[in-house]
Amino acid sequence: MAKQQLEAIEHVLQFLEESGFSASLTTLEKESGLKCSKSGGKKAGYLLSALGVYQEYLNPKGENKEKKLDREIEDHLVNPKGGKLKLVSQGISTPAEHKKNVIDVRFCTRSGCENIVASADFGSRIEMRDITTSKSTVIDGLIKPPVLTMDFSKESNLLAVGCMDGSHFLVDTGIQDAKNLGKTEVSPKIVQFFDKHGKYVNRVRWNEAGTAFATCSYDKEVRIYQPRNKTFGIAERFMFRRGVACIEWGNGSNSHILYVSLQEDNYIHSIDTKAMKKGDRYNMNSFEDDHVSFSALDLRCSYDGKYLLVGTDKDRYQQVWVRVGLGFEYEAS
Repeated sequence: MAKQQLEAIEHVLQFLEESGFSASLTTLEKESGLKCSKSGGKKAGYLLSALGVYQEYLNPKGENKEKKLDREIEDHLVNPKGGKLKLVSQGISTPAEHKKNVIDVRFCTRSGCENIVASADFGSRIEMRDITTSKSTVIDGLIKPPVLTMDFSKESNLLAVGCMDGSHFLVDTGIQDAKNLGKTEVSPKIVQFFDKHGKYVNRVRWNEAGTAFATCSYDKEVRIYQPRNKTFGIAERFMFRRGVACIEWGNGSNSHILYVSLQEDNYIHSIDTKAMKKGDRYNMNSFEDDHVSFSALDLRCSYDGKYLLVGTDKDRYQQVWVRVGLGFEYEAS
């Protein structure tokens, strides 16, 4: 029996075992001389996934009802008011003061500072620049380890920073509004250090209200920080079974929900920060199986809090819309 034929039978055996067809499973095992692997983690759901890929190959341009619904949802998210889209900007190129690779870029969302963008490089240099005036303030030498992630508070001058060595801290940027940029009296300083994560800090993110922030790391931990007197302290720690790749706060009625993606995992997990407990999880596979074909490396929540845009790894960039607002999920890639 050819190797490819053996693999096909193994996948069918796994499917029968997963679906509970014990009699058919016993018959096929007897006739083929093969045994179903009870662990079978890598083969779980493989058959259904393969059939889905094959169907797309047979009908690449076709659009069934599910695909049409997915496209309509994406159109709504991109252009919720409908009609002809207007060009917002031709794009802006600003001069950079970085001498090493830029690792992270974040816009400030605070009122009066929306045109300020922070960029951090591998040499731990952070530049905050007004993209309309090109005025800038540079943080250089204040932070030693390479900066991997940053995020501005929406309600204060604070910039949360996470680094490659697991360290993370709060920096008072000293910027009241865009007019302060470039002035000599602006002197950013670190106002609070925190206990290190065991590995890289992959994300640090403020919630919508600016009243809490969260960090995550490949050490499998997510931390929630909330105000304590005039400082911030750990409100809760959450451990997951794999390294945490990304976190993202919800919006609107889901603004208290923190979404979590793990390495080599087909689910988006969630944390309810009001109840301080783990919440629902959302399967990114359209067949709702547990086959893992990619890792979710980046998450972005829609303006209404109902959807997550997921960026994945591997040799392609795949976009997956995951519906989270109404308690069920599906995939649209």
